[in-house]
Amino acid sequence: MTITITLHKLIRILPFISVTVILFFSSQAKLALATSESGHSFDKGREIINQSEANTTGFRDMSSLVRMTLTRENGSKKVTEMVVKVISLKNGEGKSLTRFTKPKREKGISLLTFSHAKQDDEQWIYLPSTKRIKKIASSSKSSSFRGSDFSFEDLGSQSSSDFNFELLQEEPCDKESCWVLERTAIANISSYSKTHLWIDKVHFRLYKALFFGSDDKPMKQLTISNYKLHDNKFWKPELLLMKQSKGNRSTTLKVLEVQFNSNLQENEFSELSLKRGR
Repeated sequence: MTITITLHKLIRILPFISVTVILFFSSQAKLALATSESGHSFDKGREIINQSEANTTGFRDMSSLVRMTLTRENGSKKVTEMVVKVISLKNGEGKSLTRFTKPKREKGISLLTFSHAKQDDEQWIYLPSTKRIKKIASSSKSSSFRGSDFSFEDLGSQSSSDFNFELLQEEPCDKESCWVLERTAIANISSYSKTHLWIDKVHFRLYKALFFGSDDKPMKQLTISNYKLHDNKFWKPELLLMKQSKGNRSTTLKVLEVQFNSNLQENEFSELSLKRGR
């Protein structure tokens, strides 16, 4: 950072907190934050987000193999693997396709997302067991994705213009120094009342996000780590951990393989390809 990370909305890593975005888009650009100490906290917050968006350009598409590990309350684990593909289009548009490859009982389950510049995202899920494609309703986007601690909303994207960003403070995070921002929706477009973001002051990378429920109490926390520099251009984390604030449930996403600019085509991101497994 955002999955949020412009080339399109999928690439704006910070404002969205989109898991797809966080995994697949961030760059090495270093930009100075030119806000004065006397500036308004909302102005500073917005400028940090604008700088982070400016840092997230550089490639057309990306593919990655990801392992998802769900840890249940009793300590038992469920492990799946998925291929995630993302393509950037013109005018702030983009598409992503997530397809499970392991284990056998999960193989073929797929999620297709169309990110639009000026309207809500569209999402479809395909379940091989029913051989049907179902469009995800906006009212269902707070639901868990395949029993994990990530929701459909987490896997989508939102425009930063739909949110306010207030700079709360500065504090250490990992080995970096971070700004702490509070993100709140301008309209009723999110299932979260607010989100706190920890963004490093050098590369504008997201290190942590704390999500609050409708009761304004912490709901879950996303921790991002193991950033690696690819092709001397792109910073990308290898590990994401989403943990519920209550109990021991958590979900880990670990990047196993990654490839940039592999000449993906837009027709690979369609309802037809979703069902055919292409």
